[in-house]
Amino acid sequence: MVRLTPDRLAAYILRKARLESGRERPVFVESHRRFASAFQTAAHTGDLDGLVKVLAPTA
Repeated sequence: MVRLTPDRLAAYILRKARLESGRERPVFVESHRRFASAFQTAAHTGDLDGLVKVLAPTA
């Protein structure tokens, strides 16, 4: 498997989720803020733990 950079991995996950959902759903403002913050931190630092916790809180 090819190792993706953090920004490429995030883009892949978002694209895959979008394609699988097939529809748009409303998102709460606070949820969006948490995701955007975690995404930005992961993109800048390479630390994906916070992003994973936002995307899969029970994992």
